[in-house]
Amino acid sequence: MENSTDSSTNQSGRPTGAPEEHSSGDAVAASERQRELIVGVSHDLRGRLGSLQLVATALADGILEPDLEREYLKQMPVHVGALVALVEDLFELSRLEAGDPRSAMHPVDMHAVVRKTVEGMQMEAGMEGVTLTVDVPPGTTLASGSAGKLERVLRNLIENALHHTPRCGTVDVVVRATADSIEVDVTDTGTGITELDRDEVFEPFVRGTGASPTGGTGLGLTVCRAIVEAHGGRIWLAETGEGTRVRFSLPQSE
Repeated sequence: MENSTDSSTNQSGRPTGAPEEHSSGDAVAASERQRELIVGVSHDLRGRLGSLQLVATALADGILEPDLEREYLKQMPVHVGALVALVEDLFELSRLEAGDPRSAMHPVDMHAVVRKTVEGMQMEAGMEGVTLTVDVPPGTTLASGSAGKLERVLRNLIENALHHTPRCGTVDVVVRATADSIEVDVTDTGTGITELDRDEVFEPFVRGTGASPTGGTGLGLTVCRAIVEAHGGRIWLAETGEGTRVRFSLPQSE
């Protein structure tokens, strides 16, 4: 008797086989990613809110010495800022998953975007004791995308580099044009990323070995990847002799 598996149907009347299994597998994977994201968000919120509650309670009780009270007051904006950043990153990810970015695609001069972003972050670099430099080619370097979202990518990458670079170190931002794309490098002289972390560094809530607990939400690089890929580009860790180099490329504007 011939095998009739290929012509069999399930109760819904659809042929049985790989397509339905593939769809089911995608749904399971999406559900697992969502679960992991919820767990990560819950962990971050609990930690940040717990720290903020301790600080607020100590201040309200009036039991602190003046010097310690001033130190606690300085900590409050840090924790609040981290919570705001977490909410903003989550909001950005939800918009990207909804396919929002492509509605605002147009030619973007990456020369201008990089210059503007680096200039706006010089004060933060100075506070960190890090030298922030920029190297862009003359003329225009046009990519297709949203200027605001690409600025977000650069800010996230530069902030991450500053947080992982010791005082007197440097963070360099370089733009170059290839035959069909625009590439941007953000290179720091920090501690670098271990081999163990390299494969997961763009995943949600992965901060890397030795990262400061107040250094970010753990979603910054995930947001960068989502924005770059929504623009038809890619982002990766490039080789460098010291520290870390993150490179992303975008299609040139037609």
